Formats: sequence, structure tokens, C-alpha cells
Amino acid sequence: MTFGRREHLLFFSDFRHSVSSARIPLLVVFAATGIAVVVQRGDLPSLIVVVIVSLSTLDSQFNNVLYRSPGELEALTLFPLDWRGLFLARNLATAGAAVVTIVVMSMAVLYFSPQRAGLPEVLEMALYFPTVLFPLLIIGNLRSVQEPRSLMGTTRDYIVQGFGMIVLTIILTLPYIVFHNLFQSTLASLAYGAIGAFAWLRYSIPHAASHSQILLVQP
Repeated sequence: MTFGRREHLLFFSDFRHSVSSARIPLLVVFAATGIAVVVQRGDLPSLIVVVIVSLSTLDSQFNNVLYRSPGELEALTLFPLDWRGLFLARNLATAGAAVVTIVVMSMAVLYFSPQRAGLPEVLEMALYFPTVLFPLLIIGNLRSVQEPRSLMGTTRDYIVQGFGMIVLTIILTLPYIVFHNLFQSTLASLAYGAIGAFAWLRYSIPHAASHSQILLVQP
């Protein structure tokens, strides 16, 4: 797998796209959702809620890797490109955008939260984040090659898809709840996140890259 100049350009262009002002309506809707949750359910960890609603704003970045604009996949085939490098660059850009979104979202949500977020809460969020990030990347790569969406949706479509992401992220949170809350094992949570990272890099990216090449030759 190579990560040369072209992949660096893909990373930075995709990152800029993911944090562009066009996503402000999504941030407003899901920030309001996060605020409502932490106000109504003060017993829930506020920073975990922040992670979930932040990831929900990035549905197309996770689940439509091959298209950032109509006809992009076809345009990419005109240039020599390492498909593994493309998925790696765009997945890393999505992860970076998720971190930025979490920082921005936390400013809004925590202002209204009845809980204080100190260092222990930040460390808990850092432990939790990889346990949902890498499964979402793996699922997103799979969906990107199985159900590529060449037509871009409206803001309304992205909001609906975002609530679907909330449901999926909550489901993917269950292993963390078992490891961290039931067994109270930080090591198990770390191991689970590391296994997810390994599976993403070792299996998900090569699989998505090979299926992208098959997708190109299909009529």
C-alpha cells in the first residue's frame, strides 16, 4: 500500500470537504439532539453522547467513500491510483473530521450539560472512540462498494441518514458497555479498539480496494 503525493492530496481535499461550512445545518440539528439528550437524561455520560451525535453528521463520509461528488468514481479511473491508498486517505480524513466535529460539538453540548467533564471523562471518551470508529469505518467501506451512491442527497437526506447512524453507533457501543461498565476492564476496551484497528487496516481496506476494481469493470 502506497501513500504518496496523490494520496496526500486526496486526504487534505477530503478533510476540507468533511469540515466545510456546508455541514453547518447538520451540526446544528445534531448538536440540538445531543443537548436534548444530556438535559433530559443527566445520568448519561455527556462526552459519549457527544461522540455519538458527532459521528452521525458524517454518514456520507463513512458510507459513500467512492463518491464525494457525482461522477467522481468515473473521473478517478482516468488517473493511476492505488485504491488501497484512496480508501486509507479518505478513511483517515473521516477520522480527522470526526475528531474536529467532536471538539466543536462538545463546546455546544457540554455548555448545557448538568455534568462536568474533567480529565477522567475525557479519558473515557478517548477509550470509547476507537471502539466505534473502526467498526464504522469497516462497515462504511463495505457499504461504499456494495451500495455506491453516485447522486448526492439533500440536507434533509443527510439528516435522515444521520439518525440512522445514531442507531448504528448505539448498537456498536454495546461491546464497550460490556467491557467498561459490566466487566470494568479498561484493558478489554483497549484490546477491542486495537483489534478493530487491525481488522480495518489489514482486511477492510484491501477488501474494499479489490471490490472497487471489480465495480469499475461491471457494465
